[in-house]
Amino acid sequence: MKNIFILGAGRAGKSTLSRKVKEKYPLYNLVHSDAIRVGMTTNIAKKYIDYIMDYQSNEYYQHVLLSFVDCQNRQDFNNYGTILEGSQILPSVLSEYENLENTIVVFLGHGSLTEKDIFAMVREHDKPRDWSFKKQMRS
Repeated sequence: MKNIFILGAGRAGKSTLSRKVKEKYPLYNLVHSDAIRVGMTTNIAKKYIDYIMDYQSNEYYQHVLLSFVDCQNRQDFNNYGTILEGSQILPSVLSEYENLENTIVVFLGHGSLTEKDIFAMVREHDKPRDWSFKKQMRS
C-alpha cells in the first residue's frame, strides 16, 4: 500500500489528476482536503470562521491532514492506500511526515504564468461550489 498525495496550486489540475488516479486504482480512498476544510468551517460558529481560515494555512492544520491520512489507512482493513488531493500541505511540512517513504508525492503548479494570468484562468473555470468563486484579486 502506497499513499498518493497530489498537491499544489489552485487550478493546477489536482482534482482532475486525482480522479484519474482513482479510476485506475478504484480501491484507494480518495480524500479532498477542501472537503475537510469545508466540513470544519460549516460546523463551527460564524464567530470562529476567521480563526479557522487562518488555522487551515498554518503548520498545525497540515499535520492534522497527514494524521487524517494515517488514521484512514489504519481503518482500511483491505490495506489500500489513500489519495490525498489538496493545496494545504507545504513541502517543508511533508518532509517531516513519518510515512513519507510509503508515499508517492506529486506537486502541481502553473509554471511561468503571472498572478493576473492565473486569476483570469480561475475566473474562466470558476463554479459556484469553488472556494474561489466571486473572490476579488488582491491589488
